[in-house]
Amino acid sequence: MTSYDLQLGILVVMDDFGNGLPVAYMFINCKSMEIYSVFVSCVKKRAGLITPKVFMSDDEPAFYLAWCSVMGPVPHKLLCRGTYHRTG
Repeated sequence: MTSYDLQLGILVVMDDFGNGLPVAYMFINCKSMEIYSVFVSCVKKRAGLITPKVFMSDDEPAFYLAWCSVMGPVPHKLLCRGTYHRTG
């Protein structure tokens, strides 16, 4: 969160060496499947259909559901532990 009540969402992909590379980002002021679907649709429009074997996100199901609705189902879903801190 920022002082403007915005959150930063980042789409990260893993390269051939196992390194995470940020490829897209969004600033949002609410978490909803509809908002995430717009973001994923923009990614699809720019990069085409992406079919990962693994999807990792925090415990918020809206982003995963948006991904699946736009890009299709992902065989494996992993839960990551958030390391962000809210201040203020």
